[in-house]
Amino acid sequence: GVLMGEHGVQEKGPHPYSEQLNIPLVVANHPSVQKGSRSTSLSSNIDIPATILSIAGYPEAFGLSRDLLDLASECPANPRKTNFSEYGDVIKIVEDENYRFAYYPFIGACQLFNKKKDLLEVDNLCRDEGYEKIQVEFFMTLMMMVICFLKKMI
Repeated sequence: GVLMGEHGVQEKGPHPYSEQLNIPLVVANHPSVQKGSRSTSLSSNIDIPATILSIAGYPEAFGLSRDLLDLASECPANPRKTNFSEYGDVIKIVEDENYRFAYYPFIGACQLFNKKKDLLEVDNLCRDEGYEKIQVEFFMTLMMMVICFLKKMI
């Protein structure tokens, strides 16, 4: 998760790039996971608790956590549609299988990358016409995450 010169950055930090965010997650030695299989399902470290509980006999997904064994299956029963990550209050990131959206709340800036067409993540689509709806949808997802978090704090 450390940038090593990509995008001109030599560190870990508030960056929305795949080199920092797409860290391999390995699930091994479980009979339901086929040896050598790979999954492209969206997953996160927040899925570890649901996975542990599932292995222990409590298979219900809870909150945002998903069972990695299910996500690794060919047809997940409870797939993740979006992934959320953040670096403190500096950057909020939400992505789906096609796009990654980064919002910098303190400066009101954003970045939007097409993960399938722009593999180097150099073409920021935030100012391009035709991407407004995608940006609004991602921004609404971020706001819902914040609202859910604040409700739990009260």
